Amino acid sequence: MTATTPPSASSRATLFLAGLLFFLSGAASLAYEVAWVKVLTLQFGSAAWSIAAVVASFMAGLGAGGAWAGRRADGVARPLRAYGLIEFGIALYGAISVPLLANMNVLVDPLYGFIDSSFTLFLLLQFLLSALVLATPTFLMGASLPLLVVAVSRAGTFRRSVALFYGINTLGAAAGTLAAGLVLLPALGIANSVWVAVAVGVLVAAGALALDRRVAPGAAAALRQGQATRIPRLLLAAMALAGCFGLFYQIAWTRLLIPVVGSSAYAFTIILATVLIGIGVGALLAAVPSFRESSCWRAVAVAIGLGSCSALAGLFAVNELPGLFTAMARQTGDRTWLLFAAQGLLAAAIVFVPACSMGAALPLGIAAWRNETGAEGRAVGSIYAANTAGAIVGSALGGFVLLPWIGATGLVQLGAALGMALALALLLLDLSRPLRQRLLWAGVGAAALVAFAVALPQTDIAQLQRGVFRRIQAGDNAQPNGSALLYAEEGTNATVTVFRNPNSTVLKINGKADASTGPDMETQYLVGHLPMFLHPEPRRVCILGYGSGATVYAVATHPGAEVVDVLEIEQRVIEASRYFDSVNHDVLADPRVTLYTEDGRNFLHHRDATYDLVVSQPSNPWIAGISSLFTSEYYRAAQARRNPGGLCCQWIQAYEISAETTRAMLNTLAAEFAHVVVFSAEADLVCIASQSPIGGTAARYAERFAVPAVRTSLERVRISSIYDLFAGAYVSHPENAAPFASPVKNTDDNLWLEYRAPIEMYRGVREAAVPVALDDYLPLVKSLFSDLTPRDAALAAARSIATRYPDRWHLIPDLASALAADRPLAAQLAQLAAAAEARHRDLQANEQREQTTRHLVGARRYAEAIPLFEAILAVQPANGGAHRMLAWSLSQTGQTRRALQHYGQAVERNPDDFEAYANMAALALSRGAPEGMQLLDRSLEANPHHFTAWHLYVQYLSNQRQYDRARQQVRRAAEWLDGAQVQALASIIPR
Repeated sequence: MTATTPPSASSRATLFLAGLLFFLSGAASLAYEVAWVKVLTLQFGSAAWSIAAVVASFMAGLGAGGAWAGRRADGVARPLRAYGLIEFGIALYGAISVPLLANMNVLVDPLYGFIDSSFTLFLLLQFLLSALVLATPTFLMGASLPLLVVAVSRAGTFRRSVALFYGINTLGAAAGTLAAGLVLLPALGIANSVWVAVAVGVLVAAGALALDRRVAPGAAAALRQGQATRIPRLLLAAMALAGCFGLFYQIAWTRLLIPVVGSSAYAFTIILATVLIGIGVGALLAAVPSFRESSCWRAVAVAIGLGSCSALAGLFAVNELPGLFTAMARQTGDRTWLLFAAQGLLAAAIVFVPACSMGAALPLGIAAWRNETGAEGRAVGSIYAANTAGAIVGSALGGFVLLPWIGATGLVQLGAALGMALALALLLLDLSRPLRQRLLWAGVGAAALVAFAVALPQTDIAQLQRGVFRRIQAGDNAQPNGSALLYAEEGTNATVTVFRNPNSTVLKINGKADASTGPDMETQYLVGHLPMFLHPEPRRVCILGYGSGATVYAVATHPGAEVVDVLEIEQRVIEASRYFDSVNHDVLADPRVTLYTEDGRNFLHHRDATYDLVVSQPSNPWIAGISSLFTSEYYRAAQARRNPGGLCCQWIQAYEISAETTRAMLNTLAAEFAHVVVFSAEADLVCIASQSPIGGTAARYAERFAVPAVRTSLERVRISSIYDLFAGAYVSHPENAAPFASPVKNTDDNLWLEYRAPIEMYRGVREAAVPVALDDYLPLVKSLFSDLTPRDAALAAARSIATRYPDRWHLIPDLASALAADRPLAAQLAQLAAAAEARHRDLQANEQREQTTRHLVGARRYAEAIPLFEAILAVQPANGGAHRMLAWSLSQTGQTRRALQHYGQAVERNPDDFEAYANMAALALSRGAPEGMQLLDRSLEANPHHFTAWHLYVQYLSNQRQYDRARQQVRRAAEWLDGAQVQALASIIPR
């Protein structure tokens, strides 16, 4: 133990001021990092590999700077002065960074040529380019820690100084993360946020230089060149491994938390800040005064071992996260800051203790190295560089190899196993302790790891991915709906799941539904069909986002489409698309369709291809990074890829969003295109934009509608005529200004939408942008049907409104008033208005009928439910769920023939309705019809988790005394059902 003199009041003041400066330095550094990563992501793309290349280059600069400065810091007579000059250099780079990084196209364009021929080389070049542009500031940031530690360690023990200042700097980084992500970027945008960080950096530099003048210059420390012993080398490797599996934890924690709290920019900020706070607190705990300096080596092992056990312990809470978050978030009301606090508490429940352990390990490792070698700056630089190098390897290996292979839970388990193995190795090689004591410590650690591993519960992916964050402040977030989980895979960018219930198959990405075969079908098809009808000769089409593949299929039904290029950033989405064959018809096998697994925005920025149509159907803009597909800069990139007369089609959500935000999104689009036509489809908007007037003729539409594949796909979403196709016409620009009137444009710099949209999603905001008015609607209809007379256009529009949009029935009397001179037409329109109003009332009544039928069926009052189901179907004959439930009620009252007819209607509308197939099979088997077995096979193909179908299968085979086949089916069922269900099936077969 090294004896030290208690610091004087002057020394304490120096330590306090130095700590304050280092806190502010950490805050500014993370603010820079957050802003620079966002700028470079816009240049390189938002794919995980591009973000990883940028972050890795950032960490590489930190590590290199730490190693370089560490070798020299012990010989610097005035380290505070050197630290101040470094901070000034960082601020100077920050002042020029945003325009520099935002104008890198000249360097990025040549790199993009390698993405097809050599993707690995492309990633390497991205890393090298980002390392080149970030080398100076990150190198200087890394160099600051050894210099400041050497400066302050002369006033106290080395270990305490390292731990204290590393912890302070990390807590400053957490504060900078929160300040940038929750305040600066939403309020000021990227460039102005960087200027705030620059101001803080200049303040830190000035403070360090002023503090240096108060401190008498000290002689440079005489370096004691320690021997290159085995123990320090092992410690260096140990700290590198700690950095590696520390990143394993961070990647896995983020992937487990994001589906629960939502993948907004706020959520990522809070998770990162929680990890940093944990690391900072852990480092401060390593500075406790009573700790003996000579025990640092053993303390490193204990810290890493505790981190491993606590990481595993966190997995016990994972399945409870959705319930915990729901309970906490519903108490926050409209106080969003409380919602963010709830997110932080949820993250802390699984990340805080292991992060503390990792935070303590680094300064303890630095102190252990110094105790062996005697070189203070070198100890800081060497251990810091090794830990950073390990973190870079962990980021790449964990994110791109292990996460897709073993999943987030497996990644935590692997990290914990490696951590405990490392801790045991360090304990066993601590030659300062007796062998017996070392074996005892190692045995305790190994036993703890085994106990945790044996008791770990299985992670409930279905529970985590159900999307509890949706509208959670409004108290009506998504709830389980008897859906079966058919597919769940970790991708490099997101976790992709597919759920299936009798009414719909749903694709979810990080817990957020992105496509379905249910209510979303109209939007998915219309996003493809509308621009294909409106463009005179659409030959070349680019589609951003694959989803279920329905939109790509809609485009491919048109024989005029010669080239269809599809951009999808996540490969797992493509794998999951096989569950949507009923709506995409294996469209990727079409030779005209080419799939590119890359960032869509970057594709448009850097590729040379041009298109007649650019169709953008990204996910919701509240998701981090997605808002870049709704910015002015994106629309300019899309324009640059249009052939003369080309159209751009943009999907915009019309739910969980305010009217003000919708107007801002439309204003951003209209500011870049001279003409915009907006259509409504279910709960979404489909915008068609061009530099020339948008319209067409009924003759052209009729020719395209006559193509059998086109007609069939449109009839799937209840569009039976060309007039129905355009009945959703909403408003146009520049003819009408109200829906586009907003003082706001969403840009790459201001990030307006990225930080506004999540708040409205969490609150469940529901506002219509503007009501449809006749003054907007009638001119739009005339332009869309330019070859029709006003009379025929009005009549066609009224007919489609009456059938497809009865909530707009008030427009029909307005049409009649506008054409009052034509009395016969006015009479027809009056009849249509009455029919539309009546249908609107019937649709509203159906909502009440559906609630009543659920109660009656649950009470087994089937005879009373039948007339209500029939009334529902009279209004909505395409309601497959109502057909299935009517069939069930009919079968329970002995009306088998009618039941089979309605089951047939149900599966015609939803080919994956596994309940309908199983119920049809039960009716067929009850009368000995052999097709019952085929129907059971179809039910299990649609949902292999469907216990009823397995039960019918085993029961029928047992009744036929085909016991071997029945046992074979039980063995097959064991792959999909839980133990109790398998046991129930096995009990059917006589022994």
